[in-house]
Amino acid sequence: MRNLCIVLFAIILSGCTDNLFKQSSIGKEYEVLLVSDDSLAKETIRNILETEVEGVPQFEPSFDVVSTNTIDKKNCLSRNIVVITTDSSNYTSTRIEYEKNVYASPQLIVQVMTPTAKTLKEDSAKVHKSLSQLIESAETERAIGDIKSNHNSKYEKAIQEKFSIGILVPKQMSAIKCGENFIWLSNNAATNMQNICIYQFGGTDIDMNHFISKRDSIMRKNIPGEHDNMYMKTVANSVTFKRMESGMRVKGLWEMTNDMMGGPFSARISIDKVHRKTIVAEAFIYAPETKKRNNMRRLEAALYTLSFK
Repeated sequence: MRNLCIVLFAIILSGCTDNLFKQSSIGKEYEVLLVSDDSLAKETIRNILETEVEGVPQFEPSFDVVSTNTIDKKNCLSRNIVVITTDSSNYTSTRIEYEKNVYASPQLIVQVMTPTAKTLKEDSAKVHKSLSQLIESAETERAIGDIKSNHNSKYEKAIQEKFSIGILVPKQMSAIKCGENFIWLSNNAATNMQNICIYQFGGTDIDMNHFISKRDSIMRKNIPGEHDNMYMKTVANSVTFKRMESGMRVKGLWEMTNDMMGGPFSARISIDKVHRKTIVAEAFIYAPETKKRNNMRRLEAALYTLSFK
């Protein structure tokens, strides 16, 4: 398999002139402008970008793709641009290069260079991983920037006092409920309800089954339904558990037992080895019959700001 490298590059796009430099970028969150006049190469990258997003109950693509053959003065301001170049005289393998804030801000421009469209298709697995990570990281960075400019310092102080951690709380979180080793924040909306929970429990040896057991016990105690026999529960076979340098990341679905409510959740697990305890920052939403990808990803961006004080 050909090696795939990611490096910084200087890209020149015809039609983008200096007077456009540093204007505000255009486009929706997780929208990508795909540029190529090679239909097979374009199809390969489109299939990568439109892969099903992880952790939501119904199909949603990872990114929304807008396709074009060329770049003009307007679309070179797009927030995420992927340009495909097929040229066997200059490239012997597939490579990816990128640069930020070239003609607008915030902006990510990625160049996918490959000898042929067939080569690109053969390398699609590696391209998928690298390209997705680049765009997801750029969007998370932007979301964190938005939260930093408009956040709820009152609730952040309550979390710090209770758990000795720092985390940015999105401004739309308008309600708070405190329990034993537990805080629940919510926008309190009747539809499209967005929530962040912070909780902790003793011990540092965590696997997926242990986490699910602890989560179900904590949520049942702190987020009851309308009646005693209604309570939040993890849909066990939906859970993905990934170990990372900073801890663990969990994604899955939740449901209310004996009720019709449910939706996606995402949790970041951090281990406090000094005090031998586990801290969980979790986001979950309840938004029936609506798309959930962007709201979940915005809340997940807040989870990435967690730090020990």
